[in-house]
Amino acid sequence: MKILIVQLARLGDIYQTWPVLRQLKHKGHEVHLLVREKFKAAAMGCDAIDKLHVLDSKQMLGGVLHADFRLDESLFVLDQFIRDMKKENYDHLINLSFSPFSSYLSSEIIHHTKTSGYTLYEDEFLCIPDDASAYFFAQVGPGKPNRIHVTDLFAEVAGVELSDQSWLTDFDKDESKSRPRICIHLGASQKKKTFSPRHIADAIVKLREERDFEVVLIGSPQEVGLAEQFKNIFGNQNLNCLVGKTRVQDLLGIIGNSDVLLGADSAPMHIASLVGTPALNLSCREVSFYETGPRSWGSRVLVFDHPLEISSDEIHCELRSMLDGSEPIYSPVIVAGEGRTFVEVNSDESDPFEVQLLGALYLSKDFPENLSSEDQMVVDQMYQANLVAIQTLQRFGDEKIDSRSNLVLNQVDQLMNQVEQNFVRWAPLVRWYNCEKLRIGPMDLNELIVANLRVHQCFQDILNYYHSISNSISKERVENEDRSDYKKSYTKEI
Repeated sequence: MKILIVQLARLGDIYQTWPVLRQLKHKGHEVHLLVREKFKAAAMGCDAIDKLHVLDSKQMLGGVLHADFRLDESLFVLDQFIRDMKKENYDHLINLSFSPFSSYLSSEIIHHTKTSGYTLYEDEFLCIPDDASAYFFAQVGPGKPNRIHVTDLFAEVAGVELSDQSWLTDFDKDESKSRPRICIHLGASQKKKTFSPRHIADAIVKLREERDFEVVLIGSPQEVGLAEQFKNIFGNQNLNCLVGKTRVQDLLGIIGNSDVLLGADSAPMHIASLVGTPALNLSCREVSFYETGPRSWGSRVLVFDHPLEISSDEIHCELRSMLDGSEPIYSPVIVAGEGRTFVEVNSDESDPFEVQLLGALYLSKDFPENLSSEDQMVVDQMYQANLVAIQTLQRFGDEKIDSRSNLVLNQVDQLMNQVEQNFVRWAPLVRWYNCEKLRIGPMDLNELIVANLRVHQCFQDILNYYHSISNSISKERVENEDRSDYKKSYTKEI
């Protein structure tokens, strides 16, 4: 089968796509990859790509950005690009970009019935054909409790199961290396992910007082200033500063020949996963390491409240522990096991309610049952509102009530959205409900009613379960209060 993978995101996302490309190639498919011109270097060196296609965004937007706003020029370039892609006659397209433009582009290259990932219906509304993409749409992103790694989601969308061979990447071994080597990336793709070079340098200085090792600094030309801040504290002893001096594809060998990579969530972190170098990922609360953290065995994560408030002591101790091969000290997780997953370290706490709820909705795990009084109130509101929605849909078609039906259904949706905004524990359930409704495609009115009823009834099955638990809790509370009142009355009589 001839397959096009669309990956129009940044460097890190392309590297996280490599394992999927390899697994598709292993299954005997002809694999084509579409990337943006600015980030095509991240596709260099991947032996699974039969043909690389490049989208030149700058050329495509040239007319729009021109002082005279030449829209026709941009549309002509885009149309020609689509024509060329159509000539490839793909059997299947896998869109791993999850963006509006990639949805449009995918729908123009091939029909939505031959697509995995975001595309468009004939009426140009968003089409989410597979469950993995629906999960991404509803549950992935800042502030959401997702704990499924992006690479695993890519694999689910592509319909492949990753193995160790999917990750392993060859690189030229440095036979001249005579001592441990720590590779450090001081920058990140976003400012909010960039940590203080001073604190990192302090940690490395402390480590240098205990042992001999070499430091290699990597980064883009825009990160030279960060390297200078590091050097002002660390000095030049045993330091090889390559910031602004390398190509992206050179990083495979540089990171592969290092014993540890230290840095934030960025492309080098994902390269480390491909070459098997353990990484110490510096993360903050605004970034979910569960989604985009390192996947090489032995990797660890240090989570701080803010990039400017990191602890050099924690970095120093965790790096020393990694070089010694000893247990984590501050890292809450370590990458281990056959699936290269994050394993909790010394934690007896159960996952938060919303994480358990996600597992129940998408992974067939048990639904969490620890309801608070507030949860009971929320469940009751959703339960009653959804029953009204079902009854309204079942009566749909009566001309006398059609004008009211849309108003009622809109009010139900407004209530659900208020639950999502105000009650974090139940937000995953509401997002699942909204996404399933969004996935309903264009159809005639009767089919539309049936499709919406199906979603609401499935939603009601979940709410029935929680409503039953809520009733049991309320009944037990009343019985306890009755016993307490009886005991007080009995004691008073005595």
